[in-house]
Amino acid sequence: MKLATTTGDFFSYTQSQIESMKHIHDAGFKYADYNFGCDSAGRTGVYSDGYLSYFKDVKKASESIGIKLVQAHAPMGKPFLETGKSLIADTVRCIEACAEWGIPNLVVHSGYASGLTVEQNFEKNKEFYTPLLKEAERYGVNVLVENFNKMYKEGVYWIDN
Repeated sequence: MKLATTTGDFFSYTQSQIESMKHIHDAGFKYADYNFGCDSAGRTGVYSDGYLSYFKDVKKASESIGIKLVQAHAPMGKPFLETGKSLIADTVRCIEACAEWGIPNLVVHSGYASGLTVEQNFEKNKEFYTPLLKEAERYGVNVLVENFNKMYKEGVYWIDN
């Protein structure tokens, strides 16, 4: 078993994901989950103009720090809205980074909306996940749906719960 924590837990106290990995290592961890939501918030890291060199920087830093990136989390968003198209592009960038860093699994949160039937919800999620799965297969990355039951809203079916 590999005990890991996420870079997102340290990001509030750091200036970068690489600095978060240093704190994770200092806390005694050897493995980490890369939280792409931290990059998404400031459009930094994998979402910056220099993302290809960032891919190399993270790989080099994780190796020198002694942290193995074993999983990642894509940013949460609202894939059923018009902005869902940009969320797909952002998530594809996550898939590319996972492939570069040797991360086999990427957690991608599903979408939800008020007023949809269960069938409509599944159809909307299929529209969201289909292009991601094609890219994930191309890059050899598994896409996971987290069983995340943090929220309950009357009349809303959320695939995660």
